[in-house]
Amino acid sequence: MSRLFASLFGLLLAAPCFAADVQLHLLPNETLKGELVAIDSKNIVLKTDQGEVTRPLMNVLQLELQAPPANLAGSFTQIGLTDGTVLNCKPDGFVFKDKKVELSLLGDQKVEVPLGALAYVLKDAHDPKIRHHADWMSISKGKRSHDMLVKWFQGRLNGLAGSFPDGKDRSLNFILDGRDTAVPIDLTNKTVQGCIFVNRLDPSSPPQLCKLHDMHGNLLIVAALETKDGASFAVTTVGGAKFDFGRTLVARVDYSATKRVFLSDLEAGVVREPGEDFLDRYRRDRTIDGGKLQINGQKFDKGLFLPAPTKLEYKLDGEYTEFSAVVGVDEVVRGKSHVRLIVEGDGKELFAEEFKRQDKSKPVKLNIKDVQTLRISVEPVEPLAVFGSHLNLADVKISK
Repeated sequence: MSRLFASLFGLLLAAPCFAADVQLHLLPNETLKGELVAIDSKNIVLKTDQGEVTRPLMNVLQLELQAPPANLAGSFTQIGLTDGTVLNCKPDGFVFKDKKVELSLLGDQKVEVPLGALAYVLKDAHDPKIRHHADWMSISKGKRSHDMLVKWFQGRLNGLAGSFPDGKDRSLNFILDGRDTAVPIDLTNKTVQGCIFVNRLDPSSPPQLCKLHDMHGNLLIVAALETKDGASFAVTTVGGAKFDFGRTLVARVDYSATKRVFLSDLEAGVVREPGEDFLDRYRRDRTIDGGKLQINGQKFDKGLFLPAPTKLEYKLDGEYTEFSAVVGVDEVVRGKSHVRLIVEGDGKELFAEEFKRQDKSKPVKLNIKDVQTLRISVEPVEPLAVFGSHLNLADVKISK
């Protein structure tokens, strides 16, 4: 028995060890599992149980390396850049150097960016009450022609208009609108919650290649990404910031933005909608009640809520090949709801089916190759039974 055990142990040692530690999702419907070997400007290479496999980046949707934590531990300051990059930094992880700022991320990386690359600085961003505070949302989303210093006053966040020409250490110099003199503002002061800048991304910046999500909630809008050994990622953002990420810090790399588009992220042409006597209008990513779309107990972050009658048009210019959605009546929104869904491509009917409240959700996939104009219609089956009639197109997207 001991000789047999020794022989088996020797075989185990001699056998190659394969660890499928990443998943690669590709167009049209391919998923590979393996070890990441390399990524360059054109291809991605994985070592699978069938050997090394190379796939062109033009077919890659997403590379999944590991699941990020559900919640981030500890406090952080969030800094947004003009290219859409969002960085979670240490609470005092910013040092201003005249017209530049050095940022210290939660993952211990450091990066220096121009002051002109900042979109906002928000302290205590780990706290949802701060991050989603109505005053902050109103100030940050509003139209403006000046930088804004955001401070607490009498229990409210107030935005003071002015400009931030430069800074030193953890202070920004601030020129209040209508004044000529700059006053240093210590951003570590408890009365200061953040800053909002009118900076804009240089229109000559390179296009987006992908998005990188890391284990500390950072989101990088990437123009160039390479890894030669699968152990570290060299990243350049659209705005020009450069990062080095160790393999263990990266959660996923999403290449789908230019290949797969959610219809709720596009502006639709409204051909028809309920009359003036009805408050119902089509909604993106939310129902008329303001909640997430929900069908058969499943909630969806993305999708269209379509009251009947609604008719929408999307200009696709022949760039996409597949339409997909999970279709069903929302189980939370009230109404009997008996409707007909019609999907047309350049006037040709691609899909037509009735849906009732008691029906189970239905996955729909359609070939839309070369379609220039996509039209989606939801009509009441009984013309007089309009009130409460609606349909969810959950997770509805078009793919190249």
